[in-house]
Amino acid sequence: MKKKYTSFGFSLPLSQIRKNQSVQILSIPNTDVRSQALRLGMMEGSSVLCLEKLRHGPIVLLVENQQIAIGYLLTQNIRIIPLKSLYYK
Repeated sequence: MKKKYTSFGFSLPLSQIRKNQSVQILSIPNTDVRSQALRLGMMEGSSVLCLEKLRHGPIVLLVENQQIAIGYLLTQNIRIIPLKSLYYK
């Protein structure tokens, strides 16, 4: 996993998100991935919350009050920065 330094700190691939973590989409460099993400309501600058994560499997995200599942390979092409961690009991 290669970290890229930004003015906000280090960016990570979306595949590194943890359950109950809020992140902001920083960049989606691949144009094909960007168009797929846009269809799901995600774009650069969007905030998302991880609802569920399976190891090397799909990640379930909350985007604009809608739950979406994204495959592992797609998440590796989306760069994020953490916003905060939310822990629910």
